[in-house]
Amino acid sequence: MTPQSRTDREGKFVEFLKSLADNGNRGALAALRRGLSSEGAATAGMHRYVAGWLHEKDRPWDEQRFYLVAALFGRYPCTNKPGHNFGGSYRELHLKKQSESLERRFVALLAADADSVGVHLRHAISLLSAEEIAVDWVRLLGDLRWWGETEHRVQRRWAREFWKHAGAAGPDQPQEEVQQEPELLNG
Repeated sequence: MTPQSRTDREGKFVEFLKSLADNGNRGALAALRRGLSSEGAATAGMHRYVAGWLHEKDRPWDEQRFYLVAALFGRYPCTNKPGHNFGGSYRELHLKKQSESLERRFVALLAADADSVGVHLRHAISLLSAEEIAVDWVRLLGDLRWWGETEHRVQRRWAREFWKHAGAAGPDQPQEEVQQEPELLNG
């Protein structure tokens, strides 16, 4: 595999995953889904679909995030929905279900470290799948690249998307009338 920019590689990887679903490759999706278990043998079945996308110079976390997103996609091979981050998808779920436990789960996801974020994302993907709420898989893969950083920029972006307009727009006020906060350049 020739070296590519990270975002180009991430986008092409998600397109590859989507092609597995579009072509009805149920065996491949099952192999990816099995990666959600903690058993090494389950992950071994994913290698044929993921390993070719990895580079020798990738950090261990870079490899883990590719495997994680592939496994999550195997669980919920929905159409990629560009436009908002995972906080936005979870916000859609929360608005649809109006459940305090969903908000608590989201807070737990934001507080998760790199070792446990996969468990929280697995539960979140199951919930999104049940309500057929799409995910921006490319952005999720890209965001996970920075999950362990000390500034928690990704978590803060997800939180802004989840709680945007909270308190500013009442239930009867359309959200379009509430001014959005501009996205920060570095976070």
